[in-house]
Amino acid sequence: MKFARNGLMAVILAGLSGSFSAHAGPWIDADDVYLRASIQQLADAGFLRGHVTTYPLMWSGIARDMSEIDVSWLTADQTLAYYRIRSALQFAQQPRVNGIKLSANSDEYRQQSFADTYRENGALQFSRTFVNAHSAARLRTSFRAGSSDGKDYAFEGSYLATTLGNWAISIDQMPIWWGPGQDSALALSTNAQPIQALRMNRLQDDPFQLPVLNWAGHWHATAFIGRTQSAGPLGDNEIAGARLTTRPFSALQLGMSYTQQWGGSGGNFAGSSGADSDVDYGQQRNQLVAADARIALPYAVALYGEVARRAGDSKQVSDAAMLFGVDHYLTFSDNLHQLFLEYADVPAYFYDDEVDPQGYRRWQASMGAGQDQDVSSISLGYRFQQADGTSWRITLRQQDFGYSNRLMAVQHAEQSTVANDMFEVNRQQLDISYQTALGETLFTLAGTFSRDEIKTRASAADNLIATTENDLTMRAAWEFRF
Repeated sequence: MKFARNGLMAVILAGLSGSFSAHAGPWIDADDVYLRASIQQLADAGFLRGHVTTYPLMWSGIARDMSEIDVSWLTADQTLAYYRIRSALQFAQQPRVNGIKLSANSDEYRQQSFADTYRENGALQFSRTFVNAHSAARLRTSFRAGSSDGKDYAFEGSYLATTLGNWAISIDQMPIWWGPGQDSALALSTNAQPIQALRMNRLQDDPFQLPVLNWAGHWHATAFIGRTQSAGPLGDNEIAGARLTTRPFSALQLGMSYTQQWGGSGGNFAGSSGADSDVDYGQQRNQLVAADARIALPYAVALYGEVARRAGDSKQVSDAAMLFGVDHYLTFSDNLHQLFLEYADVPAYFYDDEVDPQGYRRWQASMGAGQDQDVSSISLGYRFQQADGTSWRITLRQQDFGYSNRLMAVQHAEQSTVANDMFEVNRQQLDISYQTALGETLFTLAGTFSRDEIKTRASAADNLIATTENDLTMRAAWEFRF
């Protein structure tokens, strides 16, 4: 199976030094949870020496380390992971790649986890990728129906990139996942639609040569500046972010992330008193600082966590958002299995903002945690993949949502008490996804069943009234890359 602004244009045409590793496409997309699991498994075992908690993930360091692995060093489960990565790398090394994808989804407003990209009722996507020694480009066009942003087409996943020394510079609209979380990420995740941005990524993550700094081990840095494209009442917001990851020793990965927004084109928002002049569009807002770590333990067990706080707000959120988890890899009958248990707690108003009613969101979807804010969540996940490409994902979630949670307000908008912030929701959810190869194509079928106990009241003085709702959403995709 074969899976596996003008200034920049001048740079590309100049053909600057540096190269993408062996002509491979520059990034591993945040769209394949099973490839991510294989990469993480070899990284935990020490065979991949660089960072693996920042997506899009640079192929350069992965390709370097894969070329140095002797398969005889690997256990049975590590061997499966090795060949899964090698297959994806060989496909990425092709100078031309085309793709067609057809997808359908019964609910465009839903919590997205890693690799989830269902944000419309239906889409037909075409893509074409070009790669040479110093530049790469992909045009990915999606024609959509019933999208959450109301747009009939999108260019998510497109990029134009070149190299400058040991840096890759790109204009892109790539999905981002920052942090070690399996089911969620606090600063940036794939939950919301990706941002059009100018981005820099360090290519080779070699350690510092200076004695004072070489203790940090292999390190990677990425930064971007972009626009949120009228995704809220303020219109076009500017957004920037940066992330630094280090690996002081094989078993420990550390990361630091920072994001902020400012600006606005006015949109249809006139400020709190009805005058547009009330809004300071140059004010920095939605500043998030996050730190994360992943520790590999014996017997293919790893602990990971992330802590995030708001910074520089006039209205402070005193509590930090937290995410902690444990995962484990094992092999039975030549099949790779992964288990994880993850807890996340995001305080009320964490993604809200005094100036911008949209807050840290795009078209009402959080750019951070998929479950939004004012929520505590426990996720138990199981992933299973066979050598022939057949794979399963099963995730059980127990989630408690408070009155400032925007996801629940959107999903239960028909209830006036929910719209008026007088509610609590207790959710039990089962999410199942099946993926298999059909000839040279990939087929995915998935469903999510949710049982919500909704407690509402007409005013703060009233007692809570509980009702129960059950919901089933289905989604499917067929993809052909050639």
